[in-house]
Amino acid sequence: MMNDLVLSEDGHAVQADDYHDDEDWYQNRPGDEISSPKGVGFRPRRGSKAKYLIILGVVLIVGGFAIAMSGGKSEDAAGSMPANGSGGSSGGGSNSGGSNSGGSNSGTNPPTSLEDGVFDYLTQFVDKKILLDDKSYTFSAYNWLMKNSDIQIYGDSRIRQRFALASIYYATNEGLNSWVRDDGWISDQDECSWTGVRCDNGNIVGLNLTSNGLKGVFPMEVTMLKKHLLALELDDNELINEDQELRWIGQMSKLRLLDFEDTGFTAEGIPSYIGRLTDLRILEMANSNIVGDFDGSIFKNLKQLVYLDIGGILFNNTLPDEITQIPRLEALYAYDCGFEGELESFLPKFKEIQEIWLDDNKFSGQFPKALSHVSTLASLSLSNNALSGSLPTELGLLTNMEQLWLFGNVFSGDIPSEIGAMTSLQILGLEDNNMQNVTMPNEICDLGLVALGADCKSAVACSSDCCTCCEPPCPIAKLRTPDRRALLGF
Repeated sequence: MMNDLVLSEDGHAVQADDYHDDEDWYQNRPGDEISSPKGVGFRPRRGSKAKYLIILGVVLIVGGFAIAMSGGKSEDAAGSMPANGSGGSSGGGSNSGGSNSGGSNSGTNPPTSLEDGVFDYLTQFVDKKILLDDKSYTFSAYNWLMKNSDIQIYGDSRIRQRFALASIYYATNEGLNSWVRDDGWISDQDECSWTGVRCDNGNIVGLNLTSNGLKGVFPMEVTMLKKHLLALELDDNELINEDQELRWIGQMSKLRLLDFEDTGFTAEGIPSYIGRLTDLRILEMANSNIVGDFDGSIFKNLKQLVYLDIGGILFNNTLPDEITQIPRLEALYAYDCGFEGELESFLPKFKEIQEIWLDDNKFSGQFPKALSHVSTLASLSLSNNALSGSLPTELGLLTNMEQLWLFGNVFSGDIPSEIGAMTSLQILGLEDNNMQNVTMPNEICDLGLVALGADCKSAVACSSDCCTCCEPPCPIAKLRTPDRRALLGF
């Protein structure tokens, strides 16, 4: 169930067949036992027994129509008798065998009405010609939907959900054989039980297809889920959407999590329509095919954003100041992006940040002393850049710091003993720098760090019971593993 989110009932209430009599009204919802003429939801109308006795008497007297008017029990549910006696039409409900012939009811044949109704409803979302194209994935999705055994009791919401999911399946499951996990998919089972689908109150709120063998273009029919969908995880799949094929993202206004890391999603710069997702908490697009300018204005309206991963995206400028102005941002991963410039005027602007990884870029200049005022910082990686100068004594003020990687730069001078005041520190990487003829301070050794790397075989005096690695490359230990899902509120 949701924590801080209350899903509205502003769409269809997903009610299906209703059975009435003078006392009872029956309504079905996804997952409920379906009311039917043979089930507990059926109640005959008052007075119908006398009506059938009169009819039976007439039939016996006339004689020639003894069987033709025997009607079937389910007329009681509909409250009327059939207008003709043609075979298979007396059920009063959902016969799928085609239109009646020769009878006065041929204009209201249930199967035709059902199929036409579903088709007309879906054409609100899908072009009619595409829906009828037997080579399209939407045709496959529609054809499967019409074969669902319970389709006659689906409301609009379930038709929309099931068609959207089927479209995703047929569009991205190459040869219907590339998906790794598809338990429940394209079956009569409630879609909320399908692998990777998460529901609340019958509405799809999460879709997790991570590392699932999806291939090709992810379809825009996912927008049929936009009313309730909060989390969409498509990372680590062979998806190849380009530019206009990604515009559906801008319609997913309720999303709190969007993850297309390690996909072939391609765009020139971060797509502007991501800026419309004002409820977004988590945005992961690392190692996708987004390249070009970094337009920081996209983030001006993302005031709920807490977790941003743009690592591995090759931008042609530096980090914009708009990133530092995201009020709730706790984690920023912008490693291996080709960023340049100095950090002195950038990093200290963060207020509530907890984790910043800017490794494998081209940042230069000195370590920003003013960063010591960002007291919430617990994890910082500036490794493999071009930072120079001495490490500041102000580092000791970062008492919440748990892991600090500064290796692979050109830092020089002594290692400040004030680092020993960082009482939360567990990992410190100082190797592969230009610190010459220095000694590791005892204050740092006394911290008993899990991992401490330095150039102690050549330039830094450090005992074996203090430094855990004395020559690069040192193993990269990572202790801090924040639970990103805890940020979603559901």
